[in-house]
Amino acid sequence: MNRISGMTLKTHISASLTVTLAGTFLATTALAQTPAFNAERIEAAKKEGALSLFTANLPDLMQSLVAKFNSRFPFIKVEVVRLANPPLIARVEAESTTGRLTADMMETTDLNDAKKLENIFEDYAPPNASAFPPASQISKKFWPMCGAAYVVMVNTALVTKMPSKLDDMLDPALKGRVGTVLPGAGGTSWAIALMQRVKKGDDWWQKFADQKPLTFQSSVPLGTAVASGELLMGFAPLIAVAPLQKQGAPVAAIGLDDGIPAAVTTGGVVKGAKNPNAARLFMDWATSEEGQNTYSELGCASVLPGIKLPSAMKVDKGQVWVPPFAEYAGRQAAWIAEWNKMYGVNQ
Repeated sequence: MNRISGMTLKTHISASLTVTLAGTFLATTALAQTPAFNAERIEAAKKEGALSLFTANLPDLMQSLVAKFNSRFPFIKVEVVRLANPPLIARVEAESTTGRLTADMMETTDLNDAKKLENIFEDYAPPNASAFPPASQISKKFWPMCGAAYVVMVNTALVTKMPSKLDDMLDPALKGRVGTVLPGAGGTSWAIALMQRVKKGDDWWQKFADQKPLTFQSSVPLGTAVASGELLMGFAPLIAVAPLQKQGAPVAAIGLDDGIPAAVTTGGVVKGAKNPNAARLFMDWATSEEGQNTYSELGCASVLPGIKLPSAMKVDKGQVWVPPFAEYAGRQAAWIAEWNKMYGVNQ
């Protein structure tokens, strides 16, 4: 059995929320102090007036995030180019090779992909750079934005007994009625596949494959399948649950006792960007207390000390599990290739 060490974040809900952070994360009850936004940068960004933001994050989340940013900085017109992570990275690589990269900044869900593209991003540090735990960074060019925690999305109109552990997903009654996002689709879906094998052993993937799960390139169609009743449940990021709940869909987010895996999206400013000051200002805001609280409201867990967990993460047991980058990246290619072969996926 292959094993991997991980950082854990244990949560307890009582009269007040107590958060205990282990590993390299810091325990704190006070909000990190965020410096005021730079006046010269604001004026320079105002003159640019536009921002091209490439992202692999979910459409609903990005729409709400940009709206909140524009409530603070209404003079910047943000164009969001949203693609699943593999085609997003392919586009950035292709445009960069031809010298026609149209993005001013990029947010990716896969830390390994970000690291590979490091040379096309500028050195950048937000005003509150020193507040971020060193282990949350893969480079001085990239900064943590949204901690996408993976849960089990359940159709509450059809399921009465909620899962509490990974092995509950192996119930014969669920055969053909469960779903998962391809681990090669991005860093968040890779995190859940990684945790399954780490926590349950090398044979758990095959046991789950025997359940004939439906596989998806994105959590959006998976969520639609669960909400409609086509599937009873599936592995999905917490940020995919809230929009469906707002629409009145009968879905709930269940954190498993085995762990709640999380992968942190990372953002950076493109070197030679057309609108560099707008990109830096967006990054300043996104990594600030205000920005990180906005991400939390939208379902993201933050690594910035003092930011509360998302309100939708109602767990009194379980763990938020973040794999160390070296092992997350080191096993990614080989293990995803094994997963794809096991599940009959060409990716």
